[in-house]
Amino acid sequence: MATSEEVRHRKPASPDSQDATDMSSFREPEPVFTRFISMTSPKRLERELIDWIKFLAELIYGLVLTVFYIIKEIIDLTVPPRQKSLQGEHVLVTGAARGLGREICLRLVREGCKISAVDILEDQVRETVALCNAMRPNCATAYLYNITDKKQIEAMVSELEPVDILINNAGIVSGSSILEVTDQQIQTMFDVNVMSHFWTIRAFLPGMIERGKGHIAATASAAAFTQAENIAPYTATKYAVTGMMLCLREEFRRAHPEIKITTLHPFFITPAASSPEHWTVNSRLPDVTAAQSADFMVDGIKKEKVTVTVPRHLYFLLQALSWLPTPAGEIWRDIFYARIDSLEKKNGKTP
Repeated sequence: MATSEEVRHRKPASPDSQDATDMSSFREPEPVFTRFISMTSPKRLERELIDWIKFLAELIYGLVLTVFYIIKEIIDLTVPPRQKSLQGEHVLVTGAARGLGREICLRLVREGCKISAVDILEDQVRETVALCNAMRPNCATAYLYNITDKKQIEAMVSELEPVDILINNAGIVSGSSILEVTDQQIQTMFDVNVMSHFWTIRAFLPGMIERGKGHIAATASAAAFTQAENIAPYTATKYAVTGMMLCLREEFRRAHPEIKITTLHPFFITPAASSPEHWTVNSRLPDVTAAQSADFMVDGIKKEKVTVTVPRHLYFLLQALSWLPTPAGEIWRDIFYARIDSLEKKNGKTP
């Protein structure tokens, strides 16, 4: 124990020696990466390194294929690609009584197909079949089924021969504002334009899978890539069909690559002589015809195209439009306008 004299004569510690003591106890913080390495087992680090290398390899692979398919698409626009033959294929076409459905049937006759024309309009669908059989005897048969009724679809499956190509073309339209369109019109549009696709696909797909081949096609609309006034319910159904078909593409390319899908997106079709006028369209872009759209549908099936627009360049224009800021997109939609109204407004029956 120090005496009072020793305490009195003890020298206080110098500032330099105090700093040295403090510095000796100070440790510089480890970098985050170094700390991560120290906490990670060698095996886990190896796995993560391999994952990153695989990811970078996949990115390079994806970029190379993207460039390849862009070049291929450009070449296909000028040099027709190889097409599969539809000779002898059994094709079921819904909404075959008139308009686009009738034109698709007539186009399929020239491909050597056997056609089952389905509709609820008896006189018109029989007329379609008569026109087909006049071109090539005994190539088409009319069937009267309501495709919104699942029980009738089950009966249709049992009556028909195995279907190689299913074309869901039936559809109805309405050109009215969201408050003017009736509840029944909305419900009927979704039943015909959307739900019937589910029922027919679920009915005929198992047979296609069992036979190891098949093709499912659907008529949507260019409206599925953009928007316009007074067709909200109709456009919603076409968005739904487009989404469903693209999801089927993902299912099939992994689980059933032998099953192909094609979705047709025509611009506004000029009503054929066999079709009534449903709405009025005032557009800066020209309409397309039912015959032209039918050609695109059948060619898309033969080329196994996933998405087909009529005209062809419309797809790229609408995709480019979707990348623009909303106000800019609206300006261009106003410039290339497409205004739709109901027939009642055209005839002055509504305010």
